[in-house]
Amino acid sequence: MTFEKLDIRPLEISDREDYFAIFSNPEVTKYDDFDPVSIEELDEVMQRAIMSPQTPEVQYGVILESENRLIGVLTVHKKRKYLYLGYHFNPRFHRKGYATRAMQQLMGGLSRLELIHARLLIHPENLASIALAQRLGFCEYRRRKLLQNPEIIFSYPAVVTQPAANQSKDDSKQQVF
Repeated sequence: MTFEKLDIRPLEISDREDYFAIFSNPEVTKYDDFDPVSIEELDEVMQRAIMSPQTPEVQYGVILESENRLIGVLTVHKKRKYLYLGYHFNPRFHRKGYATRAMQQLMGGLSRLELIHARLLIHPENLASIALAQRLGFCEYRRRKLLQNPEIIFSYPAVVTQPAANQSKDDSKQQVF
């Protein structure tokens, strides 16, 4: 079996058109806590996405080598205790294994300690994303509501542990559902 080659690299300003095709699409942002990006917002959003790696959130482009174009974006967001991972792909490339392969590549570049603290936040109705998380070895840790948005927290490796009795300040603002 052969697979088309994927490259994962920092976003570049030349990705602008493909980035817009992804994040302006309501199907892509349907389960997120942000609205589709407008053309007026694009330059500001792109500048934040391209910022230096010293920022807590870094976005990487997933490039399909055969088309030499951005088909998806992977996010790594370092928080105090956890490393939140995310993924968004152009719907043209959904259900073709690209997200699985790209996330496997990304996770392969993380240290064991980073993997132990890796988390995914997924809307409970996003069944494709839940299936992807499980394929990657994540398992459901707990459910919560943050600012009225329900989400499932997935942890890695696929070992379920109980949340600490003394939750962090961030957790005190959340409602478990």
